[in-house]
Amino acid sequence: MLSGKTTLVLNFIKEIIESEDMHLLFFDFDIRKEKVLQNINNDFIKTNLYINNTHSISVREILEQTKKINNKRKLDLIIIDDLRFIQADKSMLLSRKEEENYILKQLNLLSKELNITIIITSIVRGKDLTIMSLNEKYNINIEDYT
Repeated sequence: MLSGKTTLVLNFIKEIIESEDMHLLFFDFDIRKEKVLQNINNDFIKTNLYINNTHSISVREILEQTKKINNKRKLDLIIIDDLRFIQADKSMLLSRKEEENYILKQLNLLSKELNITIIITSIVRGKDLTIMSLNEKYNINIEDYT
């Protein structure tokens, strides 16, 4: 069973790709790629959707993969379903708050460099859903996707 946060994100992905014909990169750390595709279940969407579900990925790996995919086919949107699973470089000795600030700064620079909106979800204090957009290109109404 999918969490409410992941269901929200999958509904958003399905809606945005169908209505906007967008190319999207989705980083999800909770569920397997096959499960994501099963929940989306649309061949059109599958051709416009790139999925990475590598658990505990570094921000450097996200930057590299995004640039590689973007060079092949221009991405329109990146969704990262859960900031908590992204790490800074292991050589950096940072508190988790400093690490998250570093990660967000790197993702913000990527967003500006490639002119791509990046949407990041996170659970704060174990219960609150936070959605951050690193580019004001899209207005998101959460009620449309719940």
